[in-house]
Amino acid sequence: MVDAKIPSAGKCNPPYLRPCVIVIENNKVLCIRLRYRNQEYFVFPGGGLEAHETLREAAAREVREEAGFDVEIGKLVYVQDLIRERATNDRAIDFYFLGTRVGSASYPTVTDGGKNLGAHWIPLDDFKNSDFLPAAIRVRLADDYRSGFLQTIFLESVLK
Repeated sequence: MVDAKIPSAGKCNPPYLRPCVIVIENNKVLCIRLRYRNQEYFVFPGGGLEAHETLREAAAREVREEAGFDVEIGKLVYVQDLIRERATNDRAIDFYFLGTRVGSASYPTVTDGGKNLGAHWIPLDDFKNSDFLPAAIRVRLADDYRSGFLQTIFLESVLK
């Protein structure tokens, strides 16, 4: 029997590539408060690629736009394969890099049509109990940070 919600065999649509940045300073985690589809939650700064950008270049630009400062992009610590909806082959691949603030420049931030509600610093010890998404990272970030992010972690999620 074939599940009617799963498309027939064939190629999936090209995935949406989303570089994200994890900045931790003074045991606080930089997050962006997001309003999307009538929900509010925290995410890391991140977003789509612009023409001719590398993942790292896009990640640095997203922090500048969403949090208002420059970062040096470090090591890749998480990769998430996220199937947002099987029925439409809607898929995203999220790349999570460590980032370190550099310089003292300050830039105006982008609200993205009201979706971006601003940057917040969440204490690392409280992060696990926040409403950060994805939950798979929320529950492990503090432990991975304290252990030095020994390896890149691959995560898979299916929403619908």
